[in-house]
Amino acid sequence: MNEKGKTSILEGLGEGDETKEKLRKLLGPLRILSRLLAIGLPVYSFLYIVDLLTPVGLFIYSGTHNAIFLAVVLTMVFLLVPASKSAPKNRVPWYDFLLIALSLAGVLYVAVVYEELLVTAGASVTLGQKILGLLTIFVLLEAVRRTMGWMLIFVSLFFLIHAKFTYLFPGPLHGANFSWARVLGYIYLPNQGIFGMILGIAASMVISFLTFGAFLDVSGAGKGFIKLALALLGHVRGGAAKVTILGSAMFGTITGSAIGEIGVIGSLSIPLMKRIGYEPTFAAGVEAASACGGIITPPVMGVVAFVMADLTGIKYGRICIAAILPALLYFLSIYCQLDLRAARKGLVGLPKAELPSVKEALRECWLLFIPLAVLVILMMVLLKEPTEAIYTAVGILILLRLPSRRRLTFSQIITALEKAGTSMIQITPLCAVAGIIVGSLTLTGLAITFSGIMLALAGGNLLLLAILTGVAIYIMGMGISMVASYILLGVLVAPAMTQMGVPVIVAHFFILYISVSMFITPPYAPAAYVAGAIAQADPIRTGFQAMKLAVVAYLVPFISIYQPALLAEGTVVEVAVAAVTAIVAVFCLSVGLEGFCFTTLNWVERIIWLVGGFLLFVPSIALLAPGFLLIGVGFIVQRLKLKKARVILNAQL
Repeated sequence: MNEKGKTSILEGLGEGDETKEKLRKLLGPLRILSRLLAIGLPVYSFLYIVDLLTPVGLFIYSGTHNAIFLAVVLTMVFLLVPASKSAPKNRVPWYDFLLIALSLAGVLYVAVVYEELLVTAGASVTLGQKILGLLTIFVLLEAVRRTMGWMLIFVSLFFLIHAKFTYLFPGPLHGANFSWARVLGYIYLPNQGIFGMILGIAASMVISFLTFGAFLDVSGAGKGFIKLALALLGHVRGGAAKVTILGSAMFGTITGSAIGEIGVIGSLSIPLMKRIGYEPTFAAGVEAASACGGIITPPVMGVVAFVMADLTGIKYGRICIAAILPALLYFLSIYCQLDLRAARKGLVGLPKAELPSVKEALRECWLLFIPLAVLVILMMVLLKEPTEAIYTAVGILILLRLPSRRRLTFSQIITALEKAGTSMIQITPLCAVAGIIVGSLTLTGLAITFSGIMLALAGGNLLLLAILTGVAIYIMGMGISMVASYILLGVLVAPAMTQMGVPVIVAHFFILYISVSMFITPPYAPAAYVAGAIAQADPIRTGFQAMKLAVVAYLVPFISIYQPALLAEGTVVEVAVAAVTAIVAVFCLSVGLEGFCFTTLNWVERIIWLVGGFLLFVPSIALLAPGFLLIGVGFIVQRLKLKKARVILNAQL
């Protein structure tokens, strides 16, 4: 009975590969070709990144590497991603072969003549180069439309048109009259545009991390982490929901994908939460909010920590330290609210007989923590380059699996490589199109004036600037992944905040947190839609429930721009005060939001707890006294109500 119970709980665990479900199911030679491209991409990237090609006489410039990388990904996009819902799903139509040919012509041209382009710097642009540039931009926009939707196309076309016709724009958007040759030469030929820094991040940092994540995945990380979470928390009050938090934090920090994490963890945790008595909407909200927390959880943060270090020049270790308190507060908010609801509804944990033991769970997954520890040590202590540390961690993971009982099979290795390569289908075209935007901004000087425009709109008001930045993030980030959203908007909007004195690390965390909250904020809320579908709950209500649970994601970015101590920016005393008061504040906010402490709260009590919690959240000495006073009043009222309820109950007995 014991073993049977354990099996029944764990066999609901899903795969969570949301990208694969949208791809064509090809047959024959094209299936073989698409798989070879997906498998070969991380292998080639590894050989280039660790410089194993130069010793055999294959010196490759970074721009050439970026072009080769983009050519492979675009070929996979048009082989595997249908143009529309009605497009063929098991064969490649003629127009996709044409798009592949155009992609290879435009992108591989740059790869072949890149050394010459470095010398000329796009100074003399031929008619053929202009045609290839326009064709490359066209296929990139089509690739982004298929993988990300229309929003980024509108944004990139605006900046591209502005680059050409900037002399027609009014006010701060006005600029010089550039010819098409100048615009296309700047965006397409040298390394300031399509083949520049942002694509380079995808072709090095992101592919390295996704390879690491894919190997962890085929090693059983998803099942191992959820099994450990079940063993540790499954039996406690509201245990199924608390398992979701721990499992999401461990697995989500590796995957960096809220939707993928819901597919793996949510397919098991949501039915378990419903089983012990949580409403479907609440269960889906817990999963959606928890899944989005993985990307803000150190040490990995779904590759964001590495990308942020690359974009800002801030050390990886410093970024991880800054992320600790906000991540703790984020999951503490979800934990407190679901625990208070469990207490109010009298919910219990799962039967221990159905759960794995801690020893059994650790025996299955302890090896997975070693490469993660190695990664952190190499980055934080030995200060190694991110890609070097990641590939070292991959190698250690493979070595640890060499004993016969744990050995990764050849099939699993191929699956991991294919998964890593296929995962680049979404983010690579986006990074290339982001290069169009950055190139346009740099050419016209709007990169400098863009911050000035936002500052002018805000009228020097930091809060208004933060709100405008948040709105820009929501508009431009719709339809793209959290990592891609951070990369794009970190380049575009962070400078405006830093010009008003916001520390660089705070500005970038602001963008990251708003990008995370976007995934649970209706009407967009893709995480709420996926979790709601599993729970058979209304996605909009699920989104609002997730927003309530993840209230910290909305408070931390705005409060931290005034009080950076929440991100460990300040003295030891300032950080300590911020940590203690914020932890207390999260509990108080949870009480007010859930409407329960010792007994049920009326609306006046809820306001008291909410206002008191908010005052404590702001790490300001001046607000501590009124905050604690309100919470003290709320606490005393709850104790008196509990005492009265006990007297009445005893009298009835």
